[in-house]
Amino acid sequence: MKPILERNNFLLKVFTAFSLFVLIMGCKNSQISGLKNGDLLFVTAKETGLSGAINNVTQKQENASFDHIGIVEKGKDGIFVLHAAPKGGSQKQEIKDFLKDQSKEGQRVMVYRLKSEYQKSIPSALEKAESMV
Repeated sequence: MKPILERNNFLLKVFTAFSLFVLIMGCKNSQISGLKNGDLLFVTAKETGLSGAINNVTQKQENASFDHIGIVEKGKDGIFVLHAAPKGGSQKQEIKDFLKDQSKEGQRVMVYRLKSEYQKSIPSALEKAESMV
């Protein structure tokens, strides 16, 4: 009887670990899939280098300050961020790569969405941004 209980206990642990993994991965993907065309991705300022120096001198409050922004474009080929970066200039980057780059630098990305009365300007803004990449 004891080997059966040990086996069941092991299977329960494996199932629990797998379930947690699926839940965590699902949460990450749902954050990305919840994005809409025209969402603005603000990247928090670095704490070092030029961005950090500017932030230390100019920041008046403890709120987050930003040193980069991108705009979300969802299409049939995937979700992209249109932005201009020191490395690569104006570019269209897959959302996962954009988020990974910011994470490597220790920065966070905050999502903002235009109020409904301004949503009508999104298609022309995306068209203009596309013309610059």
